[in-house]
Amino acid sequence: MKKGDFVLMTVFGVLLVFVIAIFVFRPKAVNCVVYENRNEIASFPLNEDVVYTIRTSDGHENVLQIKDGKASVISADCPNQICVHTSPISKVGESILCLPHKISIALESARK
Repeated sequence: MKKGDFVLMTVFGVLLVFVIAIFVFRPKAVNCVVYENRNEIASFPLNEDVVYTIRTSDGHENVLQIKDGKASVISADCPNQICVHTSPISKVGESILCLPHKISIALESARK
């Protein structure tokens, strides 16, 4: 093995450890915020279990469930159901999107 190969492997190893650390040590979220067209329409703490029906301005519905510190969409009347099939989220920066209804559900560490 040449010296350049060793340096390159070391650099890649350090980068890999750094990327893994970012994902593993990301802080847990505190709040779940619901947006329609980038406008906040609801906010919930993640430490309380709740089921909330999101009604959009054009009459569509998504049902948000917060349980055990995780948020998920458990039903929606959109055609593709991608938001329903998205895994529950629990860490800062994670989100669930429903593009047909222009809904986004984002997790935050604290309110501003």
